[in-house]
Amino acid sequence: MKFEYQLTRKDLGDYNAYYYWKNKSVSTILGAVVMIVVVLLLISNNSHRKLNVPVAAFCIALGLLFYFLLLRLQLKKYGENFKETGPMLSKKEVELTEQYCICTDEFGETKIKWRSFSKLESGKHAIYLFMESPLALIIPKSAFGSEARVTEFVNYANERIKANADMGLSS
Repeated sequence: MKFEYQLTRKDLGDYNAYYYWKNKSVSTILGAVVMIVVVLLLISNNSHRKLNVPVAAFCIALGLLFYFLLLRLQLKKYGENFKETGPMLSKKEVELTEQYCICTDEFGETKIKWRSFSKLESGKHAIYLFMESPLALIIPKSAFGSEARVTEFVNYANERIKANADMGLSS
C-alpha cells in the first residue's frame, strides 16, 4: 500500500488536542486536586463541622464544570496557533510493506519497523501510529481519499502491529 500526504499546522493542532484529551492521567490528577480544594474550602467554611451534602454536591459539580471549561478554553487558545492550514512539512510518501512503514520525503527515507509501533488510534481527522507516548506518526485521513481506504489501512496496520506483538517483537 502506498499513499502521499502533506502534514499541515491544523493536523498538528488536531493531534495535540486529541492526545491531550486522551491522556487521562493529567486530567484525573488535576480533577482530583480541584475536587479536594473545593471540599476543603467547604469544610473550612462550615462552622458546624457538619457537611451540607446538597451544597457540597453543588460545589463539586460547579468546580468540575469550571475545571473542564478552563481546559476547553486553554485548548481553544492553543488551537488558535494552528488555525492556518498551510503545509508544515514537506510532502511525504508512505509505503507499507510486511516488515516496514517506509516514509520518504525530500530529505530522505525512513524505514520504521512495525515492532516500533505500540498501537494505532483513529482520531476524527487522522490516524495516529504511536511509537512511544506522545511520539506518533500522524497520517491525515484526507491522504486516503475514501473511508474504505482508511479502513483498509487501519486493518493492515493493526495486523502488522499485532503480528509483531505475537512474535514477542513489540517494544
